[in-house]
Amino acid sequence: MVNRTRLLVLGVSLVAGIAAYPNRHLVAGEAFVLRPLPGNRSRLIIRYRGMGYISAAAQGAAANAPALTKAIAFALHHVPGAMLLARGIDLLIADPLHHYMEVGVLRGVKQRAEGLHDGVRDAVVKPLTAAT
Repeated sequence: MVNRTRLLVLGVSLVAGIAAYPNRHLVAGEAFVLRPLPGNRSRLIIRYRGMGYISAAAQGAAANAPALTKAIAFALHHVPGAMLLARGIDLLIADPLHHYMEVGVLRGVKQRAEGLHDGVRDAVVKPLTAAT
């Protein structure tokens, strides 16, 4: 059983704005899990799943994707060395930037949860009560 008040799952879609089938072009996903700990504490866990950004988007392009997406995917698959270049960009540029962003997010969440923001102690953050 999943407690939905403690779980948030986000997905990165290759095609934006799909309402009927939101996960049809899903190439990566990120889960935010809030685990309760003893002593009125909790732990936030962030899990990311995906095989890069550019290379994964090219491999996950569906037949009904927009023309520009299909053209980029075609070029990455048929131009010699293009997929290797895309994977190199994913590994050397996108992954470190994603890590830097996640560390900043976690630091900001921690500061707000502890009532610290800009180095000044704000009002104490009161725990949320479960919705009935």
